[in-house]
Amino acid sequence: MPRVRFLTDYNHTWPSRAVTFFPAGWSGLVKREVADAAIAKGKATISRKDATSPDDEPVAATGLLDRADDDTSAGAVVCVEDHEDGE
Repeated sequence: MPRVRFLTDYNHTWPSRAVTFFPAGWSGLVKREVADAAIAKGKATISRKDATSPDDEPVAATGLLDRADDDTSAGAVVCVEDHEDGE
């Protein structure tokens, strides 16, 4: 989960239509969905608690976190047809 700092008040609307409020100045760990949406809208930036803290995640040049489990195809449905005639 990325650590972000909110620059302005931000209301995140979830797929269920519930809303979570994040006040300006608050920083902490949020779900990737929240971080991506808030950063795209200019409401938040990636934050680090302490540059020497071992639990902080590395920040890539793009400003997004670069982790092995950030693969965009993770969880994608792949359909493979089984051909008995060798095609």
